[in-house]
Amino acid sequence: YLEEDVLGSAKHHAKRADLVLALGTTLQVSPANSLVEMGQKPTRLVICNRQSTPYDNVCKEMDENGTSTLGSRVFGDCDKLMSEIMRNVLPKEELQEWEGGREERLTAYDLKRKL
Repeated sequence: YLEEDVLGSAKHHAKRADLVLALGTTLQVSPANSLVEMGQKPTRLVICNRQSTPYDNVCKEMDENGTSTLGSRVFGDCDKLMSEIMRNVLPKEELQEWEGGREERLTAYDLKRKL
């Protein structure tokens, strides 16, 4: 179950997306799983999760020329993936701030899940 305002906001952003990152989810719970294909076409989807998902094949779809895939599928730990991405996109000072706040973000997230 997703609260209506959360789902509404998610749909709004999903429809505008030209790339969707699905991190740490099997994409099996409705209606959240339908968000991955609401974006601009062609669908560009990157999934990072340890288990298979019903959308894995979407990541392998080819561009209109048939020369490259439109997405990517990573079987692994999404925390490790995001750490690697952030190392390549953030300046050193911002990376240190992001990494320094990780434990606090995880604690806040865990508290929300227990409610």
